Amino acid sequence: MQLLSFRFDSDFREVEEQLQEAKSSRDKAEKERDEHYMNISKKIGEMQVLKTENSELRTMVSRLRREAEELLENAVGTDLSELTALQKTRKELENKIREQEDEMDDLAGQNQLLQQTVTRLEMGAERLKTDLAREAVIRETEIDELRGQYQRRRDEIDRLEGQKKYLTAELKLANRRIEALQSALSDGLDNDDSDNDAEKIKDNGSAELAAQKALFTNNTHKTISDFTHFPPPPELPAGGLPKNVESMIIGMGVVDFVTGALILPTGITLVTDESQGVLLFDIKGNLIRKVQ
Repeated sequence: MQLLSFRFDSDFREVEEQLQEAKSSRDKAEKERDEHYMNISKKIGEMQVLKTENSELRTMVSRLRREAEELLENAVGTDLSELTALQKTRKELENKIREQEDEMDDLAGQNQLLQQTVTRLEMGAERLKTDLAREAVIRETEIDELRGQYQRRRDEIDRLEGQKKYLTAELKLANRRIEALQSALSDGLDNDDSDNDAEKIKDNGSAELAAQKALFTNNTHKTISDFTHFPPPPELPAGGLPKNVESMIIGMGVVDFVTGALILPTGITLVTDESQGVLLFDIKGNLIRKVQ
């Protein structure tokens, strides 16, 4: 009983550990997905800032262009150094715009990669969620099967315990019958038989009874190493006779209800009857002696 309970607890813990590992994997994937979402949001914010700066720079470059064009148109009387400075500033701004555009292109590429990673993680998380649900169903089915096996074993143990009680009661009844037979044998056989025959029959009967008693005791009180191989309760044939005499017709018109019978090596049959007591028959079924 304790072994079955331990095995069930061990299998149940193993299933719980597997479910916990699957849950940890799912949590890890969701955490990575959230981190990538945060990175994407951060990159989008940086791109937005760059777009704003780029727009401002473009506006500034356009303004400087117009101013430069106006200065070129009105070059007369204009300081050459101021014009050169404006052209240099315009060139620097144009270079800065190109750098920001390149940086924005890089950010756009990174954003696309991050978006692909997020999509991949979402698909992986969805697959993991599906696998986890399927695994949970499988494990739940296994747990139900383990519960069923455990309950069937418990029922089998209860049934075998009932058989054991039945055999114990049968042993007590057999012991009482054996004691009655031994008492009948101790009284001796018919006075017409020789003393040697009586002594021989008595010894053989006692030996046979002792062997039957030992066999009954061993079969009933042996250690049950495997419950599934525990022998079923013995079945008596019709009329209560054991199988070694069930085909014999004995005591016709003498016995009422046979409760037990035993064939001795000499061929004499001892029969216990509920109302007649102990009866001895020869090999032909003739009554030899009746012991109340």
